[in-house]
Amino acid sequence: MFTQATTHKRKPRGFPSSVEQGSRILGQTGGRPAQMYLCEKAHGICPAESPLEKTIGQLAGLDPYVLSNAPQPFTIDVVSGELLRTPEERKLHRMTRDRSDARQREYTPDFCFNLIDGRRIVVEVKDPRFPCKEEYWRKVEKAKELLRARGYHFQVISMVYAPSAPLVHNADLLAAFQRNFKKTITQSQLSAIETGLGDAVSSLGHVAQLAGLSLREAPALVLHGVVAADISIAPLGASTPVWLAHGDLEHLAVLEFIGDTK
Repeated sequence: MFTQATTHKRKPRGFPSSVEQGSRILGQTGGRPAQMYLCEKAHGICPAESPLEKTIGQLAGLDPYVLSNAPQPFTIDVVSGELLRTPEERKLHRMTRDRSDARQREYTPDFCFNLIDGRRIVVEVKDPRFPCKEEYWRKVEKAKELLRARGYHFQVISMVYAPSAPLVHNADLLAAFQRNFKKTITQSQLSAIETGLGDAVSSLGHVAQLAGLSLREAPALVLHGVVAADISIAPLGASTPVWLAHGDLEHLAVLEFIGDTK
């Protein structure tokens, strides 16, 4: 005999209003909760379908060439070419069709990045260990041609996700510093670093000492362009090779190197 407690399931709570949802509402994906991250370039807390999408969203938040980031920006009907920008528009559009064939004709990109040069990049994120069927890629090709006619570029970012991968670790670390590090790097600290470092390559730990910062605070120097580091080769730490960046954030522009833009 079931008790009252076991015969009534509590309805799942929705996301708070601070979560920025795109054209397709994310919640449970394959039994997994959506990944959440804060991205100022997306104007709030963003849900992602996978840890890999979360990492790409974080990297977009760091990339100096990305002006704004729209997760799940719209859904395109690859038959009619219509762009549907909200869940309500998708619902109404489906009502105009003879049958619900969303899987065959609707495509929702993972991101749209607006770049500082005016380009709009529609992004598809994939882990190559989990290939999609040919049917899916045929739909993507149709969507790409329709979007190109509207002035969008298209990029597939293919990356193997592992929690210990340097880009994954550093994206999470620097995104946290972007959110929480409130100190200002003073002119005296900058002068001490420039005098002690010059044109040489040193370690992040040594530069932190020059600035009077703890090792826990040192990644802020990379985030704010005081020094540059290759964030793709190893997790940031005391021994990470760094050099003066003079405010340039080029070392954080990694998205174009891990995808294919068309």
